[in-house]
Amino acid sequence: MVAERIRQYIKEKGLSAASFEKEVGAANGTLGKALKTGGSLSGATLENILTKYRDLSAEWLFRGDGNMLRQAKVVTAEAVSAIAGSDELRDLIEEQRRTINEMAMALRKQAEVIAQLLEGRK
Repeated sequence: MVAERIRQYIKEKGLSAASFEKEVGAANGTLGKALKTGGSLSGATLENILTKYRDLSAEWLFRGDGNMLRQAKVVTAEAVSAIAGSDELRDLIEEQRRTINEMAMALRKQAEVIAQLLEGRK
């Protein structure tokens, strides 16, 4: 359940639920309510969470697959200098763009599924 995984993330980061909700623009008690009732969070709230907390893996959050925290690729200044102007740098930038686009698409799809599920509950 997404709300339970968010609770795990909050605990891992040493945050309070109230400060987390405030940071993502959710009403006070939103997360607690979702945890208690087994309810879900809105697509907008989920998008805000992943936008604000960039180290949180969308794959883990939505599916429980992989690691909670995203593994950042670190490119040192020396590496950039070594490959500056080369095809390698261009390829690295393009790979990063593809990753960003794939994650944005996955997030939009998840938001659509959530909206459909919420519509079905009404």
